[in-house]
Amino acid sequence: MSRADPKPGRWLLPLVVAGIVGFTYVFVNALPPAPAETTTTTLAALTTTTAATATTTSTTIDPAVAAFMIAADTVAEAAADLAAEALDINNAWDAGGSYGDALESLQDLETRTAEYATAVANTAVPPNVTDSWTVVIAAADELAAAGTAMVEGLQSSDQGQARQAALDEYQAAANAIQVAINASKVAALS
Repeated sequence: MSRADPKPGRWLLPLVVAGIVGFTYVFVNALPPAPAETTTTTLAALTTTTAATATTTSTTIDPAVAAFMIAADTVAEAAADLAAEALDINNAWDAGGSYGDALESLQDLETRTAEYATAVANTAVPPNVTDSWTVVIAAADELAAAGTAMVEGLQSSDQGQARQAALDEYQAAANAIQVAINASKVAALS
């Protein structure tokens, strides 16, 4: 039986996420400030006896906030990808897959999930997002713990209950990451 990884390079995802986050942050901070955009909207009345109204609005987004938004989306996508992969591995095992393949895949997922949690903890965030980002970090840590629990569950002597419970925790943590990232994005814009 070959011990070669059937999907080489899967460990690169957390490194790519961290690289994208770092590059985006550095690149956006190096950009000059964006000029304020002015939009003028004129609303004309339906009759000629009513005067027209003019409204002017101006919006500028801080480059650090823009970089954070891109990084947050990348972190969210990576969590969704990891959750989908965890489900696929467990479904393949439940469908009668090889124990060796399932164990190797779950161990690889466990390693990449731990790397993902570290990358999330090291993500640069704007000052007004620090508090809400701690929720994302906590959910990423829960994701990593559930990844470890899936490996332990596969190796346990039960009928799959521990592994399935860990999968449920993994999925719940991935969903919690999505919710916390949305809250962090709202905080970044306020």
